[in-house]
Amino acid sequence: MLRTVSAEERRLRRQERRLKRIAMLPALFTLGNLLSGFAAICCCLLSIKADGADMMKMTLGSQHLERMFPTFLSIGAFMIAVGLVCDGLDGRVARWTRRTSDFGGQLDSLADVITFGAAPALLVVCLILSLPEATRWPAEWATLARRGTWVAAAIYTACAALRLARFNVENVHDESAHYWFKGLPSPGAAGTIAALILFHEHICPGIPVLGDVVQGLLPPLTLAAGLLMVSRVRYAHLTNLYFRRKRPLSHLVAVMILVLSIFLKPTWGLAIFACAYVLSGPVVEGWRRLFARPEPTAQPSKGEEASEADHPPTGGSSQAC
Repeated sequence: MLRTVSAEERRLRRQERRLKRIAMLPALFTLGNLLSGFAAICCCLLSIKADGADMMKMTLGSQHLERMFPTFLSIGAFMIAVGLVCDGLDGRVARWTRRTSDFGGQLDSLADVITFGAAPALLVVCLILSLPEATRWPAEWATLARRGTWVAAAIYTACAALRLARFNVENVHDESAHYWFKGLPSPGAAGTIAALILFHEHICPGIPVLGDVVQGLLPPLTLAAGLLMVSRVRYAHLTNLYFRRKRPLSHLVAVMILVLSIFLKPTWGLAIFACAYVLSGPVVEGWRRLFARPEPTAQPSKGEEASEADHPPTGGSSQAC
């Protein structure tokens, strides 16, 4: 005697069949993002094993590559940059091929937790672990710096996970709704940390004083980036806001000057641009609260008040979270 299949069982079977068919190309870019974060973590382990000695020897066995990536930490920072590229391409490829899915969105968030959450925090911890001994710094200061860095990195990682979970809940599947972020996006926070670490590794042999300043500022900046990720401060989506819409010619000239400046001094330009993006949110928010004029509220007439009382609104708010 044949058993009748319920509608719920048919729905579960259809869902299982859909999961067996995933978009390969966007998923490959997302996995490339994940593996870039894993490679950055491996570079952190190599840096700990070298115990700071990689600054004095050839890391990659090539003089040309050594000028670009003098230490394992600089290689890890570069791998985070590779993850940024993969993260930017997977969504674009999914939309171009019309293969967007909830599976791809969840996989992307899991990869971002590793590449933009755990990996940058470990890079900062490894950088502070290479603090000099008590010959230059008091032992109490070095111990306090290491413990404080661990706390800042832990808070950053937790905030990155919370930021991505909140984005999944509040995400709207509409490109026009993605001109602004609520809170610092995790790729922007990770890119800023990676740019500062790459900047430190390049300038430390030539300008050790500036290297010490960057090393001392990285833990509080990491903590601030983590807190900004879970804040409600607005940040511009640079690609959607400035490149997908028509802009005046002056914007094109400004972008060209910015690209050429970064090309002339990559480590300096990337560090300055990344820090400027992180600071843009609080600065614009503070300017808006100080100088923005409140919008006047129109007083309804008696007829309008009666109309609203007779027909009260029944639907919820249409504003996105």
